[in-house]
Amino acid sequence: MPEHAPDELELAQLMCSRICHDLVGPVGAVNTAVELMAEDGDMTLDGDAAAVLERSVRDAGVRLTFYRRAFGLGGGEASTIGINEIRELVEAMMPADKVVFAIDVHTDTSEALSELPGYVAKLALILSLIGLEALPRGGDLGLHIAGLEDGIGLAVRAVGPGAAVRDPVRGVIERDPSTEITARNVHAHLAMLLAERLSATLELSSETDAIALATLIEK
Repeated sequence: MPEHAPDELELAQLMCSRICHDLVGPVGAVNTAVELMAEDGDMTLDGDAAAVLERSVRDAGVRLTFYRRAFGLGGGEASTIGINEIRELVEAMMPADKVVFAIDVHTDTSEALSELPGYVAKLALILSLIGLEALPRGGDLGLHIAGLEDGIGLAVRAVGPGAAVRDPVRGVIERDPSTEITARNVHAHLAMLLAERLSATLELSSETDAIALATLIEK
């Protein structure tokens, strides 16, 4: 873990900073749309202003829904999140026409796997977000979920031109004690905390234009 791991207050502040940073763009675009309408002297929603406003409001709403499920207090140890909901949440975060996302689910047991325990689902969402961030020019993102006799396996694989995990995020995952926790990598730190709570070890592997994150949550 980092030399200075954030305490509970710092972690909460960093998560808030991360969310605010990611919402600045869509909220700013809403303001731009309103300004365009005011300049035209017509406050009705049509033309460019309407398109910008619609897209920005949708983007802000999507991000808030994802962050509430991935970072929020709900969906803890005692709850579950459906795999279909996980699919919808990740797909909604993807840039249009740049990333193809797929979930692969298989089980070695007699029980069907249609939902995940709350903390496992949160970990799957954050790992998918890290994988999405690793595709600056688009590509393929896969979330692989395995129901095994000894637990649940999770793996995220991102493949595309220039696919790579950013150094601040890589430092957290690889447990580099010199890595500073900031708003840019606090979600990776939360993933590590979730993995620790689940007694799991998160591993990152890289190859040319591809990265993979994998862990096993034992029963």
